[in-house]
Amino acid sequence: MKSSILKDSYIDVHAESKSISWVEYNVSEVEQINIAEYNLLAPEYDLHSHETTRTLESLSWDSIHELENQYHLCSHSRSVLEVGSGTGNLTRKFLPLLDDNAEISFIDSSINMLHELAPKVEAINSKIKSHYICKSILSPKPDIIGSKHDLVLCGLADPYFINPLFFHLRSLCNTSSKLIITIPDYVWGLAERRDRLQVPVNRTRFKLISGEFVYPYSFIYSEPELNALLSSNGLRVIEKFTHTNSAPINDLPPSVICILAEFNF
Repeated sequence: MKSSILKDSYIDVHAESKSISWVEYNVSEVEQINIAEYNLLAPEYDLHSHETTRTLESLSWDSIHELENQYHLCSHSRSVLEVGSGTGNLTRKFLPLLDDNAEISFIDSSINMLHELAPKVEAINSKIKSHYICKSILSPKPDIIGSKHDLVLCGLADPYFINPLFFHLRSLCNTSSKLIITIPDYVWGLAERRDRLQVPVNRTRFKLISGEFVYPYSFIYSEPELNALLSSNGLRVIEKFTHTNSAPINDLPPSVICILAEFNF
């Protein structure tokens, strides 16, 4: 199946950076493109050839693990929601930290990604109560996902990290709920996309075994944009820090931003 979605919404990748925090994206378009691209990518997503993604996942886990050592959020949570769980490369790291009596829900818009995830969850902990929801977090019916969650994990949240996300997450949280979010760093992402990948700043690129490419959305923000996005959506940031890879890829050191936050109710 050939993918040529990028050309339908291509922008000048060499244009000056503009604030994207308040861009009113067509949510339906974002969903459709991400679903199509990630369904194509799912069977190949875990390949080591996607070196940059593996590095970003590793940095994300290092960040989450650092927060776990300090706050014990995974081990103390009884209801966990992982948004954009994908094939479970972060799931398999934090899942052993959960109590057997905990309950976890996975939501991802790609059915093929969830098909890759489910066997991994079963192999790691067959006792834990797991729910799989094939739906975009940008436009779900919250009652489908379930009740309030103690912990919401959004590892590498860049495919869906726009305003509607927070509206829906708020309805799935209570006053004590915590959110852990990781996204690619803006400075690294900008250079990676404009200089090396030659794609728009709000997209990324994966090469398939067939030689074709897929171009899902991937939203990144400058520091002022990120702060404004979080505060305008009622989030109180508890911690925010950056992890950078020690070994550059293609002369660039990949970095992720990690955020621990809660909603102001």
